[in-house]
Amino acid sequence: MKIYVFDGSFTGLMCCIFERFEMKDSQVEIVSSIYHQPSAFDESSTIFSDEEKAKRVLKA
Repeated sequence: MKIYVFDGSFTGLMCCIFERFEMKDSQVEIVSSIYHQPSAFDESSTIFSDEEKAKRVLKA
């Protein structure tokens, strides 16, 4: 499973959704950086907030 770690903002959440569809990851868990605890078994990826990506998700 891949873990998307974001900053906790709505824009960051929309960017996680964008990233999931762009990378076509099958199993994804979205976690705020406040609650993220690294795991030896799961791969984590930090998702940065990007207004343009968030707008594309909202527009779709």
